[in-house]
Amino acid sequence: MADTFFGLNMADPEVEGSVQVGSSTNSTDIEVRVTHNTQGGVTPTRQEVARKLCEVLAMYIEGGLNTTWPVT
Repeated sequence: MADTFFGLNMADPEVEGSVQVGSSTNSTDIEVRVTHNTQGGVTPTRQEVARKLCEVLAMYIEGGLNTTWPVT
């Protein structure tokens, strides 16, 4: 399986400068790994990755399920 890492530098206001893509990212505040060829060899599309990532992370953060992060 291959992985692609997307890292976000929160201090950089420019979209192209703040996002790093590669086999591993450095100096990023937020990092996401997308594994290719999952679920029986089916590679997710860009749209599927973006939709699912936003949907699940938003529900997780808004739901206050993370007990190690101060939720206000």
